[in-house]
Amino acid sequence: MTAGSVAVGGGFNGSVRDQMSPSLQRRLAAEEAAEAREAAQVLRDREAVADELHSRNLVSAIALAQNAGEYVDIARAMRGEGIGHTKAEFLQMRSDAMDLEDMHSAAEDARAFRRWQLQRSDAMSADQTPMSAEEREADQKLLARGRQVQARRRELRQATADAVNTVYDRWISPRGGRR
Repeated sequence: MTAGSVAVGGGFNGSVRDQMSPSLQRRLAAEEAAEAREAAQVLRDREAVADELHSRNLVSAIALAQNAGEYVDIARAMRGEGIGHTKAEFLQMRSDAMDLEDMHSAAEDARAFRRWQLQRSDAMSADQTPMSAEEREADQKLLARGRQVQARRRELRQATADAVNTVYDRWISPRGGRR
Protein backbone atom coordinates (compact mmCIF):
# COMPACT_ATOMS: atom_id res chain seq x y z
CA MET A 1 0.00 0.00 0.00
CA THR A 2 1.14 3.54 -0.68
CA ALA A 3 1.14 6.45 1.71
CA GLY A 4 -2.23 8.09 1.59
CA SER A 5 -4.01 4.92 0.56
CA VAL A 6 -6.68 3.42 2.68
CA ALA A 7 -7.12 -0.31 3.12
CA VAL A 8 -10.70 -1.29 3.57
CA GLY A 9 -11.73 -4.78 4.42
CA GLY A 10 -15.06 -6.30 3.74
CA GLY A 11 -14.67 -7.54 0.20
CA PHE A 12 -13.04 -4.52 -1.46
CA ASN A 13 -9.65 -6.28 -1.72
CA GLY A 14 -7.32 -3.34 -1.93
CA SER A 15 -7.30 0.42 -2.03
CA VAL A 16 -10.52 2.36 -2.16
CA ARG A 17 -8.65 5.19 -3.85
CA ASP A 18 -8.22 3.06 -6.99
CA GLN A 19 -11.96 2.74 -7.25
CA MET A 20 -12.59 6.53 -7.00
CA SER A 21 -13.28 8.72 -9.96
CA PRO A 22 -10.37 10.91 -11.14
CA SER A 23 -12.11 14.12 -10.04
CA LEU A 24 -12.73 12.69 -6.57
CA GLN A 25 -9.11 11.58 -6.37
CA ARG A 26 -7.97 15.13 -7.29
CA ARG A 27 -10.25 16.68 -4.65
CA LEU A 28 -9.00 14.21 -2.03
CA ALA A 29 -5.38 14.95 -2.99
CA ALA A 30 -6.06 18.71 -2.74
CA GLU A 31 -7.65 18.32 0.71
CA GLU A 32 -4.77 16.15 1.90
CA ALA A 33 -2.27 18.75 0.62
CA ALA A 34 -4.19 21.52 2.44
CA GLU A 35 -4.18 19.46 5.64
CA ALA A 36 -0.45 18.86 5.25
CA ARG A 37 0.13 22.62 4.79
CA GLU A 38 -1.99 23.37 7.90
CA ALA A 39 -0.12 20.76 9.93
CA ALA A 40 3.21 22.22 8.78
CA GLN A 41 2.03 25.74 9.71
CA VAL A 42 0.88 24.55 13.15
CA LEU A 43 4.27 22.90 13.64
CA ARG A 44 6.08 26.11 12.61
CA ASP A 45 3.87 28.15 14.98
CA ARG A 46 4.60 25.75 17.85
CA GLU A 47 8.32 25.95 17.14
CA ALA A 48 8.15 29.76 17.11
CA VAL A 49 6.33 29.79 20.45
CA ALA A 50 8.82 27.31 21.89
CA ASP A 51 11.73 29.47 20.67
CA GLU A 52 10.14 32.60 22.19
CA LEU A 53 9.58 30.83 25.53
CA HIS A 54 13.14 29.51 25.50
CA SER A 55 14.47 33.03 24.88
CA ARG A 56 12.36 34.49 27.70
CA ASN A 57 13.43 31.72 30.06
CA LEU A 58 17.07 32.29 29.19
CA VAL A 59 16.81 36.04 29.81
CA SER A 60 14.99 35.40 33.10
CA ALA A 61 17.58 32.87 34.24
CA ILE A 62 20.41 35.29 33.45
CA ALA A 63 18.64 38.09 35.35
CA LEU A 64 18.00 35.84 38.36
CA ALA A 65 21.61 34.73 38.48
CA GLN A 66 22.88 38.29 38.20
CA ASN A 67 20.46 39.49 40.88
CA ALA A 68 21.80 36.73 43.13
CA GLY A 69 25.27 38.22 42.64
CA GLU A 70 26.59 35.46 40.44
CA TYR A 71 28.88 36.03 37.49
CA VAL A 72 27.17 35.04 34.26
CA ASP A 73 29.11 34.44 31.05
CA ILE A 74 26.51 35.67 28.55
CA ALA A 75 28.21 34.06 25.54
CA ARG A 76 28.34 30.70 27.34
CA ALA A 77 24.71 31.05 28.37
CA MET A 78 23.63 31.89 24.81
CA ARG A 79 25.44 28.81 23.52
CA GLY A 80 23.33 26.74 25.91
CA GLU A 81 26.23 25.72 28.13
CA GLY A 82 24.38 26.65 31.29
CA ILE A 83 23.86 29.50 33.70
CA GLY A 84 24.86 29.54 37.33
CA HIS A 85 25.97 26.41 39.10
CA THR A 86 26.19 22.81 38.06
CA LYS A 87 24.13 20.32 40.06
CA ALA A 88 27.23 19.25 41.99
CA GLU A 89 28.14 22.88 42.78
CA PHE A 90 24.60 23.62 43.88
CA LEU A 91 24.47 20.57 46.13
CA GLN A 92 27.83 21.48 47.68
CA MET A 93 26.69 25.07 48.19
CA ARG A 94 23.45 23.97 49.88
CA SER A 95 25.35 21.46 52.01
CA ASP A 96 27.73 24.21 53.15
CA ALA A 97 24.81 26.51 53.96
CA MET A 98 23.12 23.79 56.01
CA ASP A 99 26.39 23.09 57.86
CA LEU A 100 26.65 26.80 58.67
CA GLU A 101 23.07 26.85 59.95
CA ASP A 102 23.82 23.80 62.10
CA MET A 103 26.89 25.52 63.56
CA HIS A 104 24.87 28.66 64.36
CA SER A 105 22.17 26.55 65.99
CA ALA A 106 24.72 24.63 68.05
CA ALA A 107 26.37 27.89 69.16
CA GLU A 108 23.00 29.34 70.19
CA ASP A 109 22.19 26.15 72.12
CA ALA A 110 25.55 26.40 73.89
CA ARG A 111 24.90 30.08 74.77
CA ALA A 112 21.42 29.26 76.09
CA PHE A 113 22.83 26.39 78.18
CA ARG A 114 25.54 28.68 79.60
CA ARG A 115 22.91 31.34 80.50
CA TRP A 116 20.85 28.67 82.22
CA GLN A 117 23.91 27.49 84.15
CA LEU A 118 24.65 31.04 85.30
CA GLN A 119 21.05 31.68 86.35
CA ARG A 120 20.92 28.38 88.19
CA SER A 121 24.22 29.17 89.87
CA ASP A 122 22.92 32.58 90.99
CA ALA A 123 19.64 31.09 92.21
CA MET A 124 21.45 28.41 94.18
CA SER A 125 23.91 30.85 95.69
CA ALA A 126 23.82 30.82 99.45
CA ASP A 127 25.22 34.32 99.84
CA GLN A 128 23.56 35.67 102.97
CA THR A 129 26.01 38.51 103.53
CA PRO A 130 24.25 41.58 104.97
CA MET A 131 24.43 44.88 103.07
CA SER A 132 27.26 47.20 103.87
CA ALA A 133 26.59 50.78 104.94
CA GLU A 134 27.42 52.06 101.43
CA GLU A 135 25.06 49.53 99.84
CA ARG A 136 22.25 50.48 102.25
CA GLU A 137 22.80 54.18 101.52
CA ALA A 138 22.78 53.57 97.74
CA ASP A 139 19.62 51.48 98.13
CA GLN A 140 17.90 54.26 100.11
CA LYS A 141 18.91 56.88 97.50
CA LEU A 142 17.51 54.70 94.74
CA LEU A 143 14.21 54.26 96.59
CA ALA A 144 13.99 58.03 97.25
CA ARG A 145 14.61 58.80 93.58
CA GLY A 146 11.91 56.31 92.57
CA ARG A 147 9.43 58.04 94.89
CA GLN A 148 10.32 61.42 93.35
CA VAL A 149 9.73 60.09 89.85
CA GLN A 150 6.34 58.65 90.89
CA ALA A 151 5.33 61.95 92.49
CA ARG A 152 6.34 63.90 89.37
CA ARG A 153 4.32 61.55 87.17
CA ARG A 154 1.26 62.06 89.38
CA GLU A 155 1.71 65.85 89.11
CA LEU A 156 1.95 65.64 85.32
CA ARG A 157 -1.15 63.45 85.06
CA GLN A 158 -3.07 65.93 87.24
CA ALA A 159 -1.84 68.91 85.20
CA THR A 160 -2.90 67.16 81.98
CA ALA A 161 -6.34 66.43 83.38
CA ASP A 162 -6.70 70.05 84.53
CA ALA A 163 -5.70 71.34 81.08
CA VAL A 164 -8.24 69.07 79.37
CA ASN A 165 -10.97 70.25 81.77
CA THR A 166 -10.06 73.89 81.14
CA VAL A 167 -10.23 73.47 77.37
CA TYR A 168 -13.52 71.67 77.67
CA ASP A 169 -15.04 74.26 80.00
CA ARG A 170 -13.86 77.24 77.90
CA TRP A 171 -14.26 76.06 74.33
CA ILE A 172 -16.39 72.98 74.05
CA SER A 173 -19.02 73.27 76.80
CA PRO A 174 -20.32 76.75 75.79
CA ARG A 175 -20.92 75.47 72.26
CA GLY A 176 -23.09 72.64 73.43
CA GLY A 177 -20.48 69.90 73.42
CA ARG A 178 -20.98 66.72 75.38
CA ARG A 179 -18.64 65.05 77.70
